[in-house]
Amino acid sequence: MLSGMAYRIIYSLYFELGPIPLQKPEFILALVVPLDRRGMPAGKRSDRNGYPRPPKRRTIDLRVGDEIWCGRHWVNIKKVEAHRDSWLTWEEAFACKGNEGFLYRVKKWTSPTRAREEVSTCGCQTVYKRESRGDRE
Repeated sequence: MLSGMAYRIIYSLYFELGPIPLQKPEFILALVVPLDRRGMPAGKRSDRNGYPRPPKRRTIDLRVGDEIWCGRHWVNIKKVEAHRDSWLTWEEAFACKGNEGFLYRVKKWTSPTRAREEVSTCGCQTVYKRESRGDRE
C-alpha cells in the first residue's frame, strides 16, 4: 500500500531559530507553526508569528538561512523540519476536508520510511546548487 501514497500533508513545521536581538546567544529558540492549505500559519494570528520575511511569500517555502517573524523580531532559521505530517493515497487526499495542513503531490516518490531515515540521519535539508554558465564545459 505504501507505493500508492503519492500525497503528503504537513500539519505543522518545526523551526530552530537563531538568537533574538537582546537575548543571550546560548539559548536555543524553537517555534512550531501550524499550517493551513496555502502553506501559511493557520488561523487568524494577531502576533504574526510564523510569517516569512519578503520576498518569500509562504511559510512552507522557508529554508535554512531565511528569516521568520517571531516575538516582534525577524529571526534567522537554523533548522526546519516537518513537525506533524502524513502520507496519503489519492483517495485519502481527495477525501481530505477542512483547512488544516498543507497538502501537495509528491513528484518523485520516496517511501515514508526512507524519507524519515534521510531526514533523521542528515538533520538538514538538501540544497541544490545551480551551476553557472562558466561551470559547464
